[in-house]
Amino acid sequence: MKTILKATFLLCFINISLNCFAIRKNYYTKDFGIKPNSKTTINNKLNQMLMDIKAEKLVGDSIYIHFEKGIYHFDSKQALRKELYISNHDQVKIHPTALLVEDFDNLFIDGNGAEFICSGRLLPMAFINCNNLSIKNLSIDFDNPMMAQLEIIENNEKGIRFKPAKWVKWALDNKNDFYFYGKDWQCKPWYALAFDKKTHHVLYNTADIIINVKDVIDNGDGSLSAPHWNDKTLTIGTQVIARTEDKQNPAIFIDNSQDIDITSVNVYYAQAMALLVQNSKDIHLDKFNVCIRNNSDRYFTSQADAAHFSGCKGKIVVENGLYEAMMDDALNVHGLYLIIDKVTDKNSFIASYRHPQSWGFSWAKANDEIQFIDSHSFNSIGSKYSIKEIKAIDRKDSFGAKSFKISLNEDIDSLHLENYSKIGIENLSRCAEVIYKNNIIRNNRARGILLNTPKKIIIENNLFSHISGSAILCSTDCNNWFESGQTQELYIINNQFIDLLTTDRFQFTEAVISLYPIIPNIEKQLRPFYGSSNTKKGIVIKNNLFQTFDTPLLSAISTDGISWLNNTIIETKTYPKFHHNQLRFNFQYCGKNITIKP
Repeated sequence: MKTILKATFLLCFINISLNCFAIRKNYYTKDFGIKPNSKTTINNKLNQMLMDIKAEKLVGDSIYIHFEKGIYHFDSKQALRKELYISNHDQVKIHPTALLVEDFDNLFIDGNGAEFICSGRLLPMAFINCNNLSIKNLSIDFDNPMMAQLEIIENNEKGIRFKPAKWVKWALDNKNDFYFYGKDWQCKPWYALAFDKKTHHVLYNTADIIINVKDVIDNGDGSLSAPHWNDKTLTIGTQVIARTEDKQNPAIFIDNSQDIDITSVNVYYAQAMALLVQNSKDIHLDKFNVCIRNNSDRYFTSQADAAHFSGCKGKIVVENGLYEAMMDDALNVHGLYLIIDKVTDKNSFIASYRHPQSWGFSWAKANDEIQFIDSHSFNSIGSKYSIKEIKAIDRKDSFGAKSFKISLNEDIDSLHLENYSKIGIENLSRCAEVIYKNNIIRNNRARGILLNTPKKIIIENNLFSHISGSAILCSTDCNNWFESGQTQELYIINNQFIDLLTTDRFQFTEAVISLYPIIPNIEKQLRPFYGSSNTKKGIVIKNNLFQTFDTPLLSAISTDGISWLNNTIIETKTYPKFHHNQLRFNFQYCGKNITIKP
């Protein structure tokens, strides 16, 4: 025992001594031969620079990396090939990564206005196991996006004549099918999103349009004719963003990290989501913008969500951002359900990830708190339980795993789990409080923000404008997306909503604010799933301005404790009404604690 105490004391003394000498250290990329406005790619030099700095870093040192203002090039040919499993993305296993930072604490990157221009199929920035991380004053873009922008020149009974933007690299294959390509990729588009040329709004009453670019004729004047493409909604001048469902690499990927600050960072294009954060804690975004570059002729930004958080905890704060022209939502926060495959004994079971885009990363650790849910009725099963041990059974550890054996500190015999057809498990220790304020969300596909968490949510002083679907959506799902989070305390205050729901073809967009848990056998629920019987801590919607051409404002399923207070409604004539739901307020299977006061 004395020997152990001496060893422990010695380790503590060494750690304290090292921290006494910990200092702020400034490094300048120019000193490592990394200079702006050169055509040379910097992948290798930048990664080597970080490796050298890390090798001499003492415990507790704060490392400040300073770029000079200017343009820097990243290339997929020089990328590190890294095995990664990224939530809500295509699980391609190996990701070409430009900047890879692992196991690096107290790192502060200041771009000073640096522009990172990427080429090829690429994940620009990845941070794994990093605590106290700051990224600021830089932008990310690609020289050749994996989406093609096509302008409608003519539309009649002979089909559609269109003209690709000057920067689109395109060709016709040996069957005269149109495709576009890059350094190490090519895409044959089959669907698209249409934007109004003058307003940059997504074209009214259109969603994902199907395009047929087979048997295309090159007219020799920069335009092409597609005889099989027929769509009367596409007027002359419409900007069509042709795409595929490819979704492999976000612009910024953060995994298993803590105390993250991203400030004044612009993402002008991302091959999938602009930012994906998983299994991390306490994230602050300030002036993180997913937007169109000034003086650009593009009508799009990210291929998917602007900011997406999966299995995160602590507090997520997103403020002062501009989110526009994304091919999906501005924000998505959720956990992930595992589904029980087999009960093995009185306190253990085997469970697995079920969605093809979400697996391969850590789901829980010892002492995490979980709860069971009947996936058909959303009734909770038992109370709350704690994990004693979790082990991957199809891999040596959780990295790359789909299935786990989970042992609990408590017995579960009395729950009779074998009597249920499908049981979801939610990790209650990986849920985050969310503050979303002073942001602008506009001209994007699908929805504004999706929030699924049992922690407090505050949505305040934001502008939601011309979004295809709902501005705010809560949609827990234990059968398809397997995204967990029982929304209980949601405050929507002092926001402005302008002409939303320009289509009703996206999932769960029943109103401007849609509370839509996906409950297959809702008639069997024992109590409402969302909200609270306490209206002060349930769903509070107050002091907002709704400027709307259509009718539905609030739709709720299986929700209790709703307060609609002092909201202003102004009817516009921007578009004709068309939504399938023509109720201002629509409540289904909700509790009795609902207050509607104009």
